[in-house]
Amino acid sequence: MDSSFFQSDIYIYFILPFLIFLARIFDVTIGTIRIILVSKEFHSDVISAKSAIEIDRYTKWTMENASMLICPVLIMQAGNDKIIDKKKTEEFYQMVKSADKTYKEYDGFLHEVWNEKGRAQVYQDMYIWLEKHLK
Repeated sequence: MDSSFFQSDIYIYFILPFLIFLARIFDVTIGTIRIILVSKEFHSDVISAKSAIEIDRYTKWTMENASMLICPVLIMQAGNDKIIDKKKTEEFYQMVKSADKTYKEYDGFLHEVWNEKGRAQVYQDMYIWLEKHLK
């Protein structure tokens, strides 16, 4: 099958959610169902249906419990992320109740901010934040 199928809207918005739904119903076969996760402009990867369900479950749990997070928080978000919904990251940041929270967005960066050409800024920002919070 042509890999462009796995980047199509029909796969991402209809078939993939349906496969996850089926995997939840037929828990016995979860290990055998394989799901291809795709970012339209980035890459594709294959993970098990069980992994997809666990990612979904813990993403929901994280959002539901964000308001209980009261420790210092540093969120580093790629500005051009094709894997993570930036709006959801910002929503999570707003829900965190910590009085000491920092949101850094790196314009033009893709998902892995630690591996971008401008990663020196990411490491510097992290280092400064850690220095401030480890004292």
